[in-house]
Amino acid sequence: MTTICELIQECLEDKILRILLVAALVSLIIGVLTEGLDTGWIEGFAIYLAVFIITAVTAINNYLKEKQFRKLYAQLDDRKVNVIRKGKIDFISIYDLLVGDVMKIDTGEIFPTDGLLLNGYNISVDESAMTGESDLVHKKPLTPNDESGKINPFLISGSKVIEGTGEMIVIAIGEKSYQGQQKKLMMEEKKEDSPLQQKLTVLADQIGMIGTWLAGTMFIVMMLHMIIEKIVLDEAFFNSNTVNYIVEAFILAVVVIVIAVPEGLPLAVTISLAYSMDKMRKENNFVRYLQGNV
Repeated sequence: MTTICELIQECLEDKILRILLVAALVSLIIGVLTEGLDTGWIEGFAIYLAVFIITAVTAINNYLKEKQFRKLYAQLDDRKVNVIRKGKIDFISIYDLLVGDVMKIDTGEIFPTDGLLLNGYNISVDESAMTGESDLVHKKPLTPNDESGKINPFLISGSKVIEGTGEMIVIAIGEKSYQGQQKKLMMEEKKEDSPLQQKLTVLADQIGMIGTWLAGTMFIVMMLHMIIEKIVLDEAFFNSNTVNYIVEAFILAVVVIVIAVPEGLPLAVTISLAYSMDKMRKENNFVRYLQGNV
């Protein structure tokens, strides 16, 4: 199951949040340098706090959704099978199977684990769901006298018994089984961005470009104003007032970039999707990844 740390890392891949983190750092440094430690940290800290709340809400919401769906999937897949333990037949859940258990095989059985055929009669298995091969595979137990190498006693989890009965010994369970490995690979596959995420990425790029352009334009205009004023008043270009003016112009440009990025947007999207998912759940519609569209 995906951990909270992995979910937090996934949330921080959002471009808007990354812009906010950089903007918060710049705002914090400039605020402390210009206003002092007493009040200069407030604006930068407020942005960091907003990013923390956004990340925490998103990560916890995703964690609870995944935990709920894993529990639901486990309930849907759960079934009971006949197992021989200590010479007696027990009817147990597939999640209670252990390596070394001897499980009875009947027609129609879908193997919950990987196994080795101990004995059986006329067993044909459909492995198309796991291997893609449409032809039935005939299984026979391995005997000490067999030297042909053509006998196939291995039973793959997820495959189905078309005909025959017998017994198998469990050799791999859970994520160690063939089916478990395939499920793990599917879970680890990178999810594509939803239409909403794609549009938010475009929006973040547009906000960054517009904010940078406006900040640059304002800085250039302020520099031109300073130069024209120096020429008209016939003042020296390089003095302490000029340096202070340039620093103030740069700070204002950074402030424009910080203000341009809406720190409340990711949180608003997260809350709206979480609300929509919860509303669908109450209507018995289970959705693991709600891909919003705008």
